[in-house]
Amino acid sequence: LRSSVGFGDQVHVNSLLHDAEKDLDDYDTEIAQLETAISILKHKRARLEGHIAKFRSLLSPIRRLPPEILSLIFILRCEGFGNSFNSVEHYIDLPAVVLSQVCTGWRKVASDTPSIWSDLDFSLGWEEDHFDDPLNRKFNELML
Repeated sequence: LRSSVGFGDQVHVNSLLHDAEKDLDDYDTEIAQLETAISILKHKRARLEGHIAKFRSLLSPIRRLPPEILSLIFILRCEGFGNSFNSVEHYIDLPAVVLSQVCTGWRKVASDTPSIWSDLDFSLGWEEDHFDDPLNRKFNELML
């Protein structure tokens, strides 16, 4: 910068500057294209990871169990802890329902296993007296 640039040198420097700026624009364009390509590759990679996870799940040991064994496991689970629903305490333990919602295969096994559905306990929080009270009141009114 301390030296002066003559007219001939200015033309040459302007030409170099123009070429450098064009190269810079070319690099920016190439970087944008590469970033797009990277984004596409990342998306494809994520989809492939999803497919790999599905393929691995197909090889899961639980899928190799015969329905009869799975049915016995369901029975043991449901008998061991019961099936109960209590609306007052907001307590839900319905393993038969949960097991039937895992997948289509488990739904079929659960529906083909009637013993897991034979002991469902639903408590809606009403006592027997709740139903008798209006009748008892009417009876008492008539007796007076």
